[in-house]
Amino acid sequence: MVSEEKDSQKREILLENLMQYTQESWNEVLSLANKDASSLQDYEVIRTIGFVIKANERVAYALGHPYYTHLCKIFLELLQVYKLYSKNISYVISNNAKYDVSIFKATKTVRREILNLIATFIKNVEDPDMIINDFLPKLSELITDYNDNVPSARDPEVLLLFATLIKKMEEKMNQHIPDILS
Repeated sequence: MVSEEKDSQKREILLENLMQYTQESWNEVLSLANKDASSLQDYEVIRTIGFVIKANERVAYALGHPYYTHLCKIFLELLQVYKLYSKNISYVISNNAKYDVSIFKATKTVRREILNLIATFIKNVEDPDMIINDFLPKLSELITDYNDNVPSARDPEVLLLFATLIKKMEEKMNQHIPDILS
């Protein structure tokens, strides 16, 4: 229904209504995290984040390019959650720290799902320049994070995301490839 709507304003309203429940859950998680950042390490909070991301990934797949408006609303927070979980995973591995296995696995899963959501959107985008201008500067932080992590904490999905980006953007990515490969 949403993807069939031709009027972009009506489509945005339909998308907003569709995502209302997951957006409320996302906002609750962010509100908790703003009060107490350690809440993002709670297993139920991690599961909620995972659910929200999976729902977003399914909508991004179904809608394609029109999902852009919603992704813009959550993109920066997604990257912040990604970076937090990535640092925690790297810390646990590099310091042989004691950890709850279920929380560790859940954070790794959420981190991977964030990358899958972004890759799904990129595969379906119709305007490559929008990706280059609006998302690539922030996505390049994922490469820095990948390089900063200990090797066993690196997620190969980062490389798959950038492979998807290069494949989709083709020659528009030429100037960015040396930075990615470094």
